[in-house]
Amino acid sequence: MSSEAGTLHRLRPILACSPGQQETVRSLRNDPAIRSAMYTDHVISAEEHARWLSKLAGDRARRVFAVLDPAESPVGVVSLSAIDPVHGKADWGFYLSPQVQGGLGSIVLFQLIEFAFEDLGLEKLNGEALEGNAASLAVHRKLLFREEGYRRSQIARGGSRLGVHLLGLTREDWRSGREDILTAPPPHRVILEGDAT
Repeated sequence: MSSEAGTLHRLRPILACSPGQQETVRSLRNDPAIRSAMYTDHVISAEEHARWLSKLAGDRARRVFAVLDPAESPVGVVSLSAIDPVHGKADWGFYLSPQVQGGLGSIVLFQLIEFAFEDLGLEKLNGEALEGNAASLAVHRKLLFREEGYRRSQIARGGSRLGVHLLGLTREDWRSGREDILTAPPPHRVILEGDAT
């Protein structure tokens, strides 16, 4: 998945980011377009963000990376959570700035899947997409996830209830189909820095 062409982005463990970068991550998470696609859609305060960062320290069941652009400004977050080495599975999540264009999402997520299956040795990744989030479903499908279920009326949102699509990807499916995902040289290169939280 590496190429000498394209702009360089980095996946940096969020706890290795500067305080300014961590604050930019909070600002991104508070973007209305991002909040609307999350389970919790309230504005994250500085205090709540600091508590979240504090809980990440030493938590080997979670890996959270800031997506940094070539100027090292955060443009998103990708994460693995509920990492279970006994059963070889984890949940994943991601969000990117609405201003990011040009296929960066697929490249970044490709790198995270490679990390999960090849570096961590996992066998299964699980994801979720809220009802109505067609973009998330499309990205999951592009990256070979299969829909494994649907939970009706799962979360409250603005006075109504939304369902949640349950998606999964096995290492076997990934290895058999990964080469077909990107057929042209990618417009971006991504380097994953370390594997800490």
